[in-house]
Amino acid sequence: MHYTARERFLQLIHRSRGSSALKQDIIDTATTISKTPQPPSVVQQHPRIYDYGVLVLGITEDEIPTVLDNISGKPPDDPYAQTTSSRVKYHVDGNIVLLDYFGPDETVYTAILEQCMRTANGFMFLYNIASREGFEQIRPRYSDALRFQREPYGRKPLSFSLPAIIIGYNNGKEEEREVPKEKGELLARELGCKFVEIEKLEKNGRDAVHILIKEMIKGEELSPSRSETEEKGATEGEMQSDVKRRSEKRWWKRLNRNN
Repeated sequence: MHYTARERFLQLIHRSRGSSALKQDIIDTATTISKTPQPPSVVQQHPRIYDYGVLVLGITEDEIPTVLDNISGKPPDDPYAQTTSSRVKYHVDGNIVLLDYFGPDETVYTAILEQCMRTANGFMFLYNIASREGFEQIRPRYSDALRFQREPYGRKPLSFSLPAIIIGYNNGKEEEREVPKEKGELLARELGCKFVEIEKLEKNGRDAVHILIKEMIKGEELSPSRSETEEKGATEGEMQSDVKRRSEKRWWKRLNRNN
């Protein structure tokens, strides 16, 4: 048995009811499905909600607000814009992914930084290709994060691999390059993480985010626990309520209150 274009189309309408932003996605998906029917085994009846904390390292205090806004795609009028954190909802492979970014000033938040390294679900290590010094800080930062994630400091086994991505960016200043792209690729292979080099964070940052999201999902040892709303086949309104409830639980703020 295959789902018809109409059946898949109606499923998408039900999931995105009240959201004009997804109308074009619905039309595109229905068109694609009509050409290539999918078996029921690959169609999720109810989306899962993944809730992750992401630690962003390698940026200066002055760069933190701008870099986080560019990576997360926050609009200028967003209440969390121009801060050291950002909370964003994504739709990836039919699932809802909530990312709570935190970019602490590493010279000030020493204690909270260690707590974040223990509990973060994913890591972004950034460097400007015009800064050899910034690039050389990635390896020790990665080692610290891995040490705090693994036993005895963290809860992960010694075989655990860090869900991480190294991001080199130049912001249109190729002529000032100090770090060859090949060095970034080599470092990523040595550390066992993903690597991208992008021209501008505001243009290509979300591509890097989606790569990291898939790494975090793939790296989960056990399937994420499904909420009650997911298990019972909730309505769109109930799903949105669950997302809102989770969104209010800021990952880094919970850590800050505990220290």
